[in-house]
Amino acid sequence: MPKIPHRTLALFGILIALVLFLYFQNDSRNDPAIGGTELIPAQEIGEFNLVDVYGQPFRKADVLGKWTVLSFGFTHCPDVCPVTLAAFRDELNALPLNSRNRIQFVFITVDPERDTPEVLKKYVQAFHTAIRPVTGNLDDIKHFAGLINATFAKEGQGEVGLYTMAHSPQYFVINPEGEWQVIYTPPLAKGRLAQDLKSLSRPKRFGIF
Repeated sequence: MPKIPHRTLALFGILIALVLFLYFQNDSRNDPAIGGTELIPAQEIGEFNLVDVYGQPFRKADVLGKWTVLSFGFTHCPDVCPVTLAAFRDELNALPLNSRNRIQFVFITVDPERDTPEVLKKYVQAFHTAIRPVTGNLDDIKHFAGLINATFAKEGQGEVGLYTMAHSPQYFVINPEGEWQVIYTPPLAKGRLAQDLKSLSRPKRFGIF
């Protein structure tokens, strides 16, 4: 059996090492660890019909072609909602400026009875003007919430206006193809969501960074 020259063996070893290095580098990019729960496969959402505080429709067409991060709440919320909106503000500030036209943060009221467009707009924009405040009639809000397994309900009747709203506190991420892809349960480390959006977009054909 002919003896293989040491030089050939060395070159072969270098080649194997290079292939393994490139494989694991590619694998780490295509299998990012994220801070939320990713739905595999992502779930396509149906049609819905809401409106923002500026009178512009918020429908399925308005989530296509961009990443959408949304949560539900109400302006009389004593704790969860202010924390959510502060987190959205921090994530927006952590995003590169050139990506902000390809991602939207949305806050949907579950209390349209008290959250008039004027009240909702003032409340949300106190945190960040780029967060989109969305409302609608109660049935349409319930319909949309059901599309992504979110829930809410009025608690405590008492005197007029003296009630609260129990609601899902999670953040829901819809990808640019109109599919519910990730759900986050707060609290999250500051900047976590912005970083995840970079990772989620890399293997996709609709990257945003």
